[in-house]
Amino acid sequence: MGFTGLRFGELGALRRGDVDLERRTVSVRRALAETRTDGLLIKAPKSAAGVRTVASRRR
Repeated sequence: MGFTGLRFGELGALRRGDVDLERRTVSVRRALAETRTDGLLIKAPKSAAGVRTVASRRR
C-alpha cells in the first residue's frame, strides 16, 4: 500500500487478476465502500480518474 498509493477501499477490493507481477502493475477497477444501510459493498471508484493502473516504482 505504501509504495502504490492505493486507498484502503481500493486495496480491499483487489482481486488476483488485478495484479500483474511481470509488468509490476496493479489495476484499480473497483473499491470497497461501507454504507450505513447495506454494509460493505464493492463498487466503482468515486471518479473516472480512480480507475487506473499503478506501476511499481521500487526495484
